[in-house]
Amino acid sequence: MSDAAWIQVDRVRAAMRAAWLAALGGPLLLAGILAARGIRWSIMWYHDRATLLATAGLAVLAALAGLWLAVRALRWGLLAAWPRPVGVEIGADRMTLRLGPFGTHGLSLAALSVRTRAPEDDSYVAEDEEPAAPHVLHPAVGGDVLETLSRFTGRSPARLWGELSPRLGESMRGGRME
Repeated sequence: MSDAAWIQVDRVRAAMRAAWLAALGGPLLLAGILAARGIRWSIMWYHDRATLLATAGLAVLAALAGLWLAVRALRWGLLAAWPRPVGVEIGADRMTLRLGPFGTHGLSLAALSVRTRAPEDDSYVAEDEEPAAPHVLHPAVGGDVLETLSRFTGRSPARLWGELSPRLGESMRGGRME
């Protein structure tokens, strides 16, 4: 365990993401509830069913969207206040993502696939920007591992690649480099 590297989750970033999601979800949820409460259901059912159904549909959609955003905000808020250490632990042969309410995920470094970016991907990079990191894929992750780690740690994929590549070099004997 002493050989493992640790990358901390950016709790301030998680709290800001929770605040933005709550700021978007709260008014939507409130608008949906208030619109549903403002409908005179029995009167509109007899006199204007089309308007009733349209208004009720919009109220339900707004409330569901607000509820979905509120649940996402709650998860990010819980991550920001999680009592245990949250972050990414990189060992000799395994990467463990300890993400609190998002779960704990173990990724075998041997199952990683590193795909270099095409030269045309770097043609629009400004001189003061970091170089682009390669695509690091794993079957258990729905996309690029570096992008996923960047979402939680607040570090750029290029910076994460600089920290991960020395460890991946040792373990990539079993992995695939494309």
